[in-house]
Amino acid sequence: MIRATQISRVVFGLLVLATFFAFFAAQRLKHTDPLVYSVSVKRYISPNADGLDDKGRVRFRTKKADVVTVEVVDRTGRAVRALADDERLAAGPHTFYWNGRYRGYVDSDGKKHRGEAVPDGAYRVRITMRNNGRTFVPDQFFVVDSVPPEITANVLGGHSVSILRGRKPITVKYSGVAPSKRAKFLVYRVRGQRTGRKAVASFMSSQGKDSGVWDQTIGEFQSWRDGCTGVKTTGRARPAPVAGYVIVAQACDAASNRGDSSSELPPRAGTTRGLSGVTLTGVQIAPPSRPVLISTRASFRVNPPSGGYSYKLTRVGGPTIANGRARGQTLRIDIPKVAGGLYTLRVAARKPVRGDRGIARTPVAITARRNQKLLIVQPSIAWQATNPVDMTGDGFPDPYPQLPPGKQQRVALNRFLALQSGTVGFGAQEGAFAEYLARSQPDLEAQTVTDAALAANPEESLKAHDAILFTGDERWITAELGVALRAFVQRGGKVAFFSQDAFRRTVSLTATEMNGPSDHRQRDIFGETVESVREAPAPVVPFEDELGLLRGLTGQFTVFEHSKQQARDAKILTSAGREADAPALIGYTLGKGTVIRVGARGWNAELGDPNVAYATAAILEVLTR
Repeated sequence: MIRATQISRVVFGLLVLATFFAFFAAQRLKHTDPLVYSVSVKRYISPNADGLDDKGRVRFRTKKADVVTVEVVDRTGRAVRALADDERLAAGPHTFYWNGRYRGYVDSDGKKHRGEAVPDGAYRVRITMRNNGRTFVPDQFFVVDSVPPEITANVLGGHSVSILRGRKPITVKYSGVAPSKRAKFLVYRVRGQRTGRKAVASFMSSQGKDSGVWDQTIGEFQSWRDGCTGVKTTGRARPAPVAGYVIVAQACDAASNRGDSSSELPPRAGTTRGLSGVTLTGVQIAPPSRPVLISTRASFRVNPPSGGYSYKLTRVGGPTIANGRARGQTLRIDIPKVAGGLYTLRVAARKPVRGDRGIARTPVAITARRNQKLLIVQPSIAWQATNPVDMTGDGFPDPYPQLPPGKQQRVALNRFLALQSGTVGFGAQEGAFAEYLARSQPDLEAQTVTDAALAANPEESLKAHDAILFTGDERWITAELGVALRAFVQRGGKVAFFSQDAFRRTVSLTATEMNGPSDHRQRDIFGETVESVREAPAPVVPFEDELGLLRGLTGQFTVFEHSKQQARDAKILTSAGREADAPALIGYTLGKGTVIRVGARGWNAELGDPNVAYATAAILEVLTR
């Protein structure tokens, strides 16, 4: 025990002595003149050959002349590149450059090759002075960074902005990189699920700010002079028109790597990070989801201009039944005692603002209280399901046809129409059919309803009718309406429809909202399976025609819905199309009733063709006789 204590005391004394001498040695080194001093390193290197920070610089001064080796070393101390190899340097300042790469080489053919870029990371400089036997590793180091930052951009505030009462600046905030430099923002106009090929405007953030402000103008472009710094301005600003826009942020990191908030330029739906979309709106109107009764006062939702507007309610293919001037968000019109049918309501600003045409249209179904044997259904569900409104804020519209499988979306039934011209496909579908009726069937006795109104109480609503005609897009109906329609046919009712891909998806409805759609079903509500095929232009050819619908080759069409299978108890009466075993126009019995499906896309738009008009009149005859 005594011996162990003596040993520990000896060790302790040696440690104290070593510490004493180390202290004085350190003090001596502090007062020793350095041979290398005034070291500075331009730290960041991005070896991607874009001309921005492609190389770093190290500067230092030597007190004495010597044979010097300057190396770049990694964290383990391994040399990755020699900037000077046993070079005789005089006393004074010296500058060396490194491009962030290993040493190049010359191949057997004498061709020079640039060395590969080193892995991203931190690298120090090692300076060896051979004659003095000294090595210096300054604290400063290079940072090799070749990875662009992942930028995210978000519009602050609402994503739908009206221009009718002045243009308020729109702020866009970006993240993903420290805002040490001025960021650039590109403004693209949305066209469907993509944008235009070129930006329509650009603007810059202030130095050190993480946001920029768009003044709602296009035509003026601000950009970097050298890719990441400096600003130049070109073009002349003018007010941006009513439309949807996507704003892409571009920002540079310390190594001048530029990152974009979209993985593609021009951007398309799904390529942007963040919610950087904004929709500029002007005069708008909302389509009524239910029919308007004659001899009542109807109300319509309007996004109004400040100076008031004029309105005109006109039957499609017929006369104007009401017109006047109004102000405010609710337009009230006294509906006179007129024939029921499909009408259009047009509002026009008395003093349009720049960037807005100041005109908006919507379809309106007008009906009488008296029931008719034939019920004509207008597709108000599709008016909102296809309404190209941006619901998410990414700038791209979110109508039902664009939703991915399994995705459901809840929308209000009274949304403003995104298109000032009206609803999607109106002119080629229900609008074209309404014009045909006004021109060729003015005395047709029929009652008009919307599918949303019919879905409210389908069983009870169908009892008063013998036949139902769907003239527009019926891709979405409620499950209850589908069951009621099949039961209606089974009991002896007649149904005809001109819609493509009809009755295969369901939605749920409340008094104010719609939620859906469901997945696409293989069979429609009547048990038929079809396949849509695009072919060279060809007419509808009759193969059998017990219903007497056709009188020869009819029209010219490129998309046919071929019938692949019918319900077990279906009996085909009329069959026409391009292929006898896969008809596109088909009429068949189902139970005690009849179903007629016209599966040639663009049929209503071709009603000016005599044979198309003849077949349509024959379908109406089958429904009403």
